[in-house]
Amino acid sequence: MASVENESNVVETEEDENFLSRLVQFAEQQEQQGEEVEEEEEEEEEENADDLSTLVALAQLVETVPEKKLRKRPVRRKVEKAVASLQTNPEVTDFFTGRMKDPLHYTYTPEGNLQISGVKGVPDKVIRMDKRFVPLNAIDYETLEEARKEKMKQVETDYIAALADLRKAQETYNLTKDTSSAAEVVAKNNNVLEKSRLVSRAAYPEYWVNVIGSIQTNLVLMQYDPYEIRKLGYPINIFKHYEFALKDAWGKYQERTGGGEEQEEMEGGGIRIRFITDVEDKATGHFHPFYLRNFVFNETEYCSPYQAYQAERFKELGEVELRKQILGTRSGRTMHTLALRNTTLPKTPSALWEDILFHFFHQHKDLAKELENTGSDKFHVMDKQIPAEVGPALEKARLKLRELGDTEVLEGEVKEKAITEEEQKKAKVGAIVNNFRRKF
Repeated sequence: MASVENESNVVETEEDENFLSRLVQFAEQQEQQGEEVEEEEEEEEEENADDLSTLVALAQLVETVPEKKLRKRPVRRKVEKAVASLQTNPEVTDFFTGRMKDPLHYTYTPEGNLQISGVKGVPDKVIRMDKRFVPLNAIDYETLEEARKEKMKQVETDYIAALADLRKAQETYNLTKDTSSAAEVVAKNNNVLEKSRLVSRAAYPEYWVNVIGSIQTNLVLMQYDPYEIRKLGYPINIFKHYEFALKDAWGKYQERTGGGEEQEEMEGGGIRIRFITDVEDKATGHFHPFYLRNFVFNETEYCSPYQAYQAERFKELGEVELRKQILGTRSGRTMHTLALRNTTLPKTPSALWEDILFHFFHQHKDLAKELENTGSDKFHVMDKQIPAEVGPALEKARLKLRELGDTEVLEGEVKEKAITEEEQKKAKVGAIVNNFRRKF
């Protein structure tokens, strides 16, 4: 490395040294194998590499290292050629590009192949993958949970130890601060912050942020007029998280072993989970309790299952005013804010959700068909505003719909109605006018 270190315009770091040594070792291993044909060299180096992740990591780093730092000229070419062979099939790239815009028509087969159907200008086809998809079973989920618990124990132990070190350093500094520096305390404090982040990541490895831009004040500032539609002027960030990384909880891929065996294993008790993240999601939004469709339940016409649940809950609790306010809005977030004023559960929350969801889907045949077509999939609502009972209630409502078939269910006379979209628009206009009059 002497010739490299003598370059005045290059600053060596420990990371660079490790990177170069790995590259040189990688190249020497290939040269020792006596490869004479360049095309055969690249194929064999992939087969003999420790794993593909090492190749990809090298490729990501190679672009950041100056050419003159690579002592052996073939190294960069070999790595780039190997990574080029890992490039995705163009059909696969096109599939996932399309799925981002249209998840209803760009779907997956039970075996994990990619399926395109009903897209204008694109022929229906199935893109066969080299590996097949295997959904997780109950044992797999138990294994994931045990691994998560063990990791949490370890990082929490490390956090407690780091916190003890910080306290000790702080006590020492308090006694000698006139003659010592606070650098050690700062370093210990930074270590505690890092351990705290690791604890959070271990508890919730999957987290994301939903950004809502230009939101109306009546959705977040309840002390203002509920019908005022003035904008806040800044975006709102909603932080969400899940106990498992989705790449682990969704399922796993295995090498294909043949048609008959593959199908048999696919039917052998695997659990599929549909994650319901947001009411705006095209694929699962219609299963979200915030989804707006008028339906009748207990002689009242509601605008969404969530409104029905909260209104029926307040009715059981005798909260007449809160029930009235719930019926006076069509916003799921506003309903949730109102619901937090009294969080007492009904006597049988699971049964209430099941009954509401059954009537909701039964009165909308298109949505009922979507629910019935989910097979035996499990449902998990990842919106923290929604109770955990909703997922199992959807599954029970699906079973009841299948049992009834086309049998009609009489809903009874409507004696009470939630606010309609037209009424809400008029109320908002009136609120704006009244607010303007008060100011002038």
